[in-house]
Amino acid sequence: MFQAMSFLDFNITPKSLENWRSKPIHDHFTDHDPVKPYHPQPESFTKPLFVDSGGFKLLNSDTFGDAPTEGGDDNDWSIYTNPESILDLQLDYGADIIATLDYPIPPNLNDEETTQRMEDSIDSAIRCLELLEDQPDPPAVYVAIHGHDYETINWYVGTFLDRATHIDKSFEGFAIGSLVPLRTNVEMLVDIVQGAKDAIPADRENDLGLHLFGISGKFTALLTLLGADSFDSSSYMQAAQFKKFINREIGVSDEELVRNPNASTHDLGDFGVDVDRTADARWAADWSKFTADQIPDDWGCQCPACENLRRIGFEQVQGTMYDSESYDRDGEYMKSDFYALMSYHNFCVYQDEMNHVRELINDSGGELLEYVAKMARNDVGNIKRALKRATVRDRELAQQLKERGYNRLTADQSDAEQERLDLDIPIDDQEISLEHTPEDFNILQRKDYQVGDERVLLVIPCSQTKPYSNSRTHRVVADATAEWNDQIHKVTVSGMYGPVPEQYENISQIKSYEYVLTNAEKQRQQLVVDRLVSYLEEYGSQFDAIVGYATSKTYRTVIEQAFSEYEDGVVLPKDPKMRALTEHFRTTNLEELSDHLDDVLSSTPPQ
Repeated sequence: MFQAMSFLDFNITPKSLENWRSKPIHDHFTDHDPVKPYHPQPESFTKPLFVDSGGFKLLNSDTFGDAPTEGGDDNDWSIYTNPESILDLQLDYGADIIATLDYPIPPNLNDEETTQRMEDSIDSAIRCLELLEDQPDPPAVYVAIHGHDYETINWYVGTFLDRATHIDKSFEGFAIGSLVPLRTNVEMLVDIVQGAKDAIPADRENDLGLHLFGISGKFTALLTLLGADSFDSSSYMQAAQFKKFINREIGVSDEELVRNPNASTHDLGDFGVDVDRTADARWAADWSKFTADQIPDDWGCQCPACENLRRIGFEQVQGTMYDSESYDRDGEYMKSDFYALMSYHNFCVYQDEMNHVRELINDSGGELLEYVAKMARNDVGNIKRALKRATVRDRELAQQLKERGYNRLTADQSDAEQERLDLDIPIDDQEISLEHTPEDFNILQRKDYQVGDERVLLVIPCSQTKPYSNSRTHRVVADATAEWNDQIHKVTVSGMYGPVPEQYENISQIKSYEYVLTNAEKQRQQLVVDRLVSYLEEYGSQFDAIVGYATSKTYRTVIEQAFSEYEDGVVLPKDPKMRALTEHFRTTNLEELSDHLDDVLSSTPPQ
């Protein structure tokens, strides 16, 4: 599975994309040589291909807006935000399954815009299905849906079904988006899944699938119990990026301990070991993590990735992963080899859980419920809170748990009615709007702005978290420069507005916009550059030094271009290993910033 607009994450030109669109993805990845000598010969790519619309990539896009026939501007990609254009892209990829073009709903979007985006998504889904009516062999279609509470998503699903009674050829189910921010808000996650499932009529519940975007792993069993049918997630890759192995361990049963009192969970690893998983386990899967420098001596995972890592040698793995260079000294391996293998291990863990859940579904004795209850009893990943929340609306589930002796995992009837009325605390209490434009804030038009007596102008990229200063990216810079806090005038480069001095971070139009500048948004990039250059021409001479700190490619590029046009300013780190956000947190890069400020402020007398 991948997003139709995922090419924006790579340095792919419109011409290169034409090549990818020239034949199905299956053909691109068939009959090629192994990437590494220790990789097996790849098999032909015959698995079903699920292509999401890439709605999040299109969110507030200037480049991929309305088509020229709809009043928009042409672009080099000839891709536009409408069902026809995105469906053509998905079909060119050779998709077997698609999700309809949707308009995602960020947390805390105001009510008016939320309703409008849901209606636009429903219109888009119906149009997509209509376009496929005449296709001889159309892909299966999952209608992308969103909502941040039970009632909203229940309305969303019900409204679509009411309007789509004339379409049935390709429609296979629903796919719930906007879930990734809710992985820590398990009660809301449960409400959303139940809201969608409850809106599907009983006579269609076995015909319509329910897919969950961005959620898998430890939540698979619980959400399957609640009615989800399929999942996807990139968490296994994200964990590997932080050098972390995911350790899914099935509990050791009393029976196994009698046979082998010294049995460890590593001896009974997840792969290739005959463990009686339906026995009364003392605990269920724990989903712990450990970093590459903490690999246990008795690590017994037999997944294909760990077999390769064991053959190479864990000392070799650790030496390369924690070396300052990208390659080991012999040049045989590089860090990316081991990041890939760690990601593969984590994927195998997720897949093993998926396979285990499939086995439990096939059992008719309620073993899936038993497994989820054991996870909840041991409070794995907040499953206890989630399961208890599920019983608020699903009293049949509550009764089944009580019959098995899990009374403490259910919401009491007296609590249930009250909990129905209790709304979860929002992820953030700041309402956002997607209707903002660059004209809503321009520092050059602010009559109330004045530069103080700070000696250094520090320019850094914006963050999704608002106010910017509360974000992790800004906090690490603040910590690195704390010694000179009263000497620094911080200006944030917003992809929406250009330069935003720190004293304006809390005004409504700064706190409430949602926009990420991408490499494809050339016009917006130029607007940001122009505004930053104008700001420097107006205020730059009031500082002893102008310093930028940026590692993400797009934001670093606009800052570098503005400094070049202004003919002053240095962008740090001077030679980042990669132009990626991960470099923003690298200690050596933050130290380079700190050392540079120390040199500037100690050698340059105040003006």
